[in-house]
Amino acid sequence: MTSTTTLRRRLARAAVGAVAISAVAGISATSASAGKGHTAASAMSCTLSATAVGAPLTLSGTGFAPNSSYPVQFVWPARAGSASTATWSDGSGNLSVSTYAYWAGSYTANVLGSHGRTLASCSTSVF
Repeated sequence: MTSTTTLRRRLARAAVGAVAISAVAGISATSASAGKGHTAASAMSCTLSATAVGAPLTLSGTGFAPNSSYPVQFVWPARAGSASTATWSDGSGNLSVSTYAYWAGSYTANVLGSHGRTLASCSTSVF
């Protein structure tokens, strides 16, 4: 196994642990059952933002079913892997969840619904 592959695996494991810690600590998580109450007319969207490497990486979303749980998948830059967590929408259908931007590069976040279907996807670059 090359040292590059070993480094990528270690970084991916660290990122997964950081997302898990963020979820357990309740960092920026809002409020209850995945993907219920959606209609074809609902316009779910998200934004992903970070100011620098080491800063919070925050997903914010609108248009989701109120008071519902949503799985969120963060995809790290440079094929470093991905990590999953969950968040709750508030009574207005807004949601938010944060982790950290550990590396420079392009990040993507996917808000998932039932059966792993992508409801909204957003990305940002961190320098």
